[in-house]
Amino acid sequence: MLEDETIQAFAKAEIFHGLTLEEINIFYQSAQRVTCEKTATVIEKGQVGSALYIILKGQFEVDLPLGVYIPHPVGGAVERRMTKVQLNTLTAGDCFGEYSLLDQQPTAASVVATEAGELLKIPQPVFETILQAHDRIAKIVYSNMLRILIGRLRKLNDKYNLFLLNYGV
Repeated sequence: MLEDETIQAFAKAEIFHGLTLEEINIFYQSAQRVTCEKTATVIEKGQVGSALYIILKGQFEVDLPLGVYIPHPVGGAVERRMTKVQLNTLTAGDCFGEYSLLDQQPTAASVVATEAGELLKIPQPVFETILQAHDRIAKIVYSNMLRILIGRLRKLNDKYNLFLLNYGV
């Protein structure tokens, strides 16, 4: 992907909606390009999140992998799953890593490439520095993040409600 095409793809990301090209370029100049082969794990559930990823091309699955996990500090529950649980499928223009970026907690899910792809990674310290230095950018980006997260929550609620209806609950 040529640099102009990459910047245009980056600019189309929902998280940057409403920013000027100059403002988007501030993030772009600090981003690191990451290429992923099919089946590559970009984020492993439970790792300490440290970056926001913007998908330029490819497809990525957000899932809860199968297995038994260490108890959570809150409530002490142990997660047990016999199969993985797919939470979302993300494509060009989508972002991930935002949960841990916001709350500095271990990641809640894994993100795996379901086809070869290309990402731009914005490390957490860079992200925070940009937002602290530019109030307008911070307001727009946080508003977009909230809209993205609410949209994902609504989608999961719909899936959960459908599941309950199918099982007569």
